[in-house]
Amino acid sequence: KIFILSNLNQANAEERGSMATSQLETIQKQELAAVMGPYVGVALLLIVLWLVIAIYRMPRASDHNQGIDFVPTFKRLIRKRHYVWGVIAQFFYVGAQIGVWSFTIRYVMQELSINEEQAANYYLAGLILFIVSRFVCTWLMNFVSPQKLLAILAVLAILLTNVVVFGEGYVGVFALIGISGCMSLMFPTIFGMASEGLDEDRKIGGSGLIMAILGGAIVTMIQGQVSDSFQSIKLAFIVPMVCFAIIVFYALKKSRSEKEKNTDETVLSDT
Repeated sequence: KIFILSNLNQANAEERGSMATSQLETIQKQELAAVMGPYVGVALLLIVLWLVIAIYRMPRASDHNQGIDFVPTFKRLIRKRHYVWGVIAQFFYVGAQIGVWSFTIRYVMQELSINEEQAANYYLAGLILFIVSRFVCTWLMNFVSPQKLLAILAVLAILLTNVVVFGEGYVGVFALIGISGCMSLMFPTIFGMASEGLDEDRKIGGSGLIMAILGGAIVTMIQGQVSDSFQSIKLAFIVPMVCFAIIVFYALKKSRSEKEKNTDETVLSDT
């Protein structure tokens, strides 16, 4: 918003098409410089961070010398249905998150007839709500089980996404911001639920859950194709809606599994 979007030329595609070549090249160079500055800055910061990590003596992990036998571990993991479904849910969650955030500015521009810099304010509002909601949801876990809270938030996200698709103006925009509040809990909760009971397979299992962020590339691409095919950014939000439905299924499946486990433990205890 501050370093890139505020420095973009407001001329649209038609206006740029009618410009002289030299004038268009000048605008493009200015916009390229606006994009390069922040990214070069981030690159320099990463180099400094890399040097600090390289120089500073890090503590050695207690299990540093333990080997990992990948094939048997993988075979054990794929037999654990709650883990496999957790990876699937994580894939679609990250896809929904990146899809919602990637198309927020474009949606707001369309619904409120404003430019990129102004639309970025609503994107920032979504990120702030995401942060605040993370703390609120963590507190709510003192009273509601993670599975139930995940299901409730995913259902709420589906309802809000429906408003985004069929609503207009500020109603749709505020619903879009609200989705960020629902998403705040999802990644760590799915990760924790899927990691339960992995024991010595936790390293490879955790890697699988992190690799599920691939959904952010694939699902977002599908959402873009839907938008192009139907010439509608609003209809494209049906894609993250489907993703949230899969998360509801996983949360309910995990909740039922926990109930059955608790029932079995109670029976054994009574016996």
